[in-house]
Amino acid sequence: MKHRFNGFSLFEILLVLSLISIFSSIALIAYPKSHLKEAQEQIINHLHFTKYLALHTTKTIHQAPFCQSDSCQEERKHFEDSFWRLQFTNLKNIGWAYSIFSDSARKAKTKNFDNRPMDSFEIARNPFDNKYLSVYTYNNTKFANGLREGDLSLQKRYKISNIRTKGGCGEYEGGRILFDDLGFLRCKIANKPVSFPTDMVIIELFDDFKRSAKICILQSGFIKKC
Repeated sequence: MKHRFNGFSLFEILLVLSLISIFSSIALIAYPKSHLKEAQEQIINHLHFTKYLALHTTKTIHQAPFCQSDSCQEERKHFEDSFWRLQFTNLKNIGWAYSIFSDSARKAKTKNFDNRPMDSFEIARNPFDNKYLSVYTYNNTKFANGLREGDLSLQKRYKISNIRTKGGCGEYEGGRILFDDLGFLRCKIANKPVSFPTDMVIIELFDDFKRSAKICILQSGFIKKC
């Protein structure tokens, strides 16, 4: 007895290919290449760089420990305020962005210890192109303006609509992630002194569709996706 095998007709093949194309399009709409993931990975890399700077650079106390001058006392007073940090800021015209810097412990005319990099030597530089990693423009306009449209501008580049920090440093929008000279995580809330976290800190990024991606930083300074 012969078995008859009927192949697919051209119409059936085209129909299947059309369905595959439709389902693929739906999948791309539902699960696009996530700007959230790109922003998450970039911030993690820059957090590692911030921690590296904290461990490998010295820009805090300039005088010898036995120095008792007013200048030395001023530096000791602001020692912890000078730690390297990655700071998120919701800026006018560009939205959420961040900078990497450390407030110098040395008193200067441009120094208000207000969590803004006011002098160029306080700001981290990209090791590949030597540009300042800051979206502030005071005193370094020609370096920072390009970054206001670039990767550091999270809202413009990656459609990040909100950033929340929670956990061991409290809960608030934005946030400052500091590392001390031993690489440990530190807390800094506006108008309050630097302190140790009570638990892991979580940075949560939100996009326009209310989806989120998280970054966890342990008290030891270990950084990971979560």
